Amino acid sequence: QVLTSQLLSMFSVHHLADLSAAEHFLFIKKCFPNAPADAVDSLRNFVSDLESTKEKDGTGKGQTVASTMGLKPLSTRQIARLARTMHSFPENAGKELREHVRSIMLAQFLPKAQQKMLDQIMDECKFEYDDHESTDIEINIKG
Repeated sequence: QVLTSQLLSMFSVHHLADLSAAEHFLFIKKCFPNAPADAVDSLRNFVSDLESTKEKDGTGKGQTVASTMGLKPLSTRQIARLARTMHSFPENAGKELREHVRSIMLAQFLPKAQQKMLDQIMDECKFEYDDHESTDIEINIKG
């Protein structure tokens, strides 16, 4: 064992309460004021949609949308990284947000049905499409 009780006593433990969604995005707006408001709002809607629960059988218990898709919701660190990128490049923030979220969620490794669900949620949250983004690649081989 690497961490024994004697070693653990050297570290102080701080228990912090979880941030609400409103507190997350208040933090984002204060730290990254140049991030475009419409892109931040789209991101906030996306995060709240992923964390929302769908009740299965009327028992009051359900799964989050993210867990039904086999995903984990975005962490505060991931949201802050997205906001920092939007803050640094505000002119491209809206157009590149979809691709950044897809890469964070590792969408290329999801089954096609889950990729479509993810894209549907992004469409509902009004994520813009990048002009350079192409979903279909056509290859012609003549020989």
